[in-house]
Amino acid sequence: MKATAMKARIELRDADRPEEIFVVDVEEATATRLAVSVPNTVVSFALTRREEDETFAGSLGGRVYVFTEDLKARKTVRKRA
Repeated sequence: MKATAMKARIELRDADRPEEIFVVDVEEATATRLAVSVPNTVVSFALTRREEDETFAGSLGGRVYVFTEDLKARKTVRKRA
């Protein structure tokens, strides 16, 4: 599976607190893995899924974050500064 370098800023949701948003930068994406980094820090982590129709999920610091959007379907990708 080919990884695509992608420079986009996306919003993740806390799985236990959906009203809380966590903004990250996408560094690399495949159909089943998103490598992301936290803006203005050295922190990075990955979100994964087993199938393309599932939600991406990953944890950082004991909290689980999810990404439900389809990156390919996005009309505009917010470029990071």
